[in-house]
Amino acid sequence: MRDPTERRPPRLACRQREDGRGCRYFVVSIAGGRQHRRVGDLDQMGRASRFLWVDWAQASGRLSSSSNREVPDRFEGEHDGYRHLGVTHCRMVQWLRGTGWIIVDDIKGTGDHGVRLHWLAPDLPYEICELPFQIVFTTKPSPIRWSIFSGRPGNAVVMRAGTQVLTANSATSMADEDAQMFGWESPTYGDLRPAISLLYQTRSPLPVRIVTVVLTNEQHKADKVNDELVVCGIGHPGDSQGAREIYRVSLSPIPILMAETQSLVNEPKA
Repeated sequence: MRDPTERRPPRLACRQREDGRGCRYFVVSIAGGRQHRRVGDLDQMGRASRFLWVDWAQASGRLSSSSNREVPDRFEGEHDGYRHLGVTHCRMVQWLRGTGWIIVDDIKGTGDHGVRLHWLAPDLPYEICELPFQIVFTTKPSPIRWSIFSGRPGNAVVMRAGTQVLTANSATSMADEDAQMFGWESPTYGDLRPAISLLYQTRSPLPVRIVTVVLTNEQHKADKVNDELVVCGIGHPGDSQGAREIYRVSLSPIPILMAETQSLVNEPKA
């Protein structure tokens, strides 16, 4: 039975007219994707009509191996969707065998800009930890822990079905017009279903770096140490070796060099 307090998806309004409640979800390029970055409160492309977008962002990317493995375990790419602001978005995705993924987003440019990172996750049972910010999804065979870190001050927000579930900064709330777009997924046009949106927002001088950690191993954890993000194995009860470092990356917006991760992405040391 549906919870009577739960906000219903605005399906009919979106099908009947574009100025109805909830319709912005289908007419902005940043709402419906599984993940996005937004700079300066602008879309990455321009909308010409209901189904036509212009000024398409141009992107490039490459695969590589960080530890001389035959199978690539890292992707690096960039796009110019905010070139009119003099801003470039670069992303590095690092797969850590038996651990999970590290995603590093660098927003490069000059000037003071608002930056928002949005991840869209399935509507799974979850728990939230605030210090550090982490959402734990209940899945089998092990939970998935999703954390977001940055060297810039900001606030994390969790949304479901257009409703704000948590903000890490109680003084910050999202405008209703924006809030109604988040916490939905759309299997087909005009049809919305509840999902979980994780957002990190900051306004600061560029460049800005935001690091997302997705861990699938309960024996590993991620922590902020000074101005770095460190992933380590916490070991089993009675393990005299203690925590073992697996990965380390700076939270400062500096270029990600091949040598930086070659020496740091290793299997836990014996």
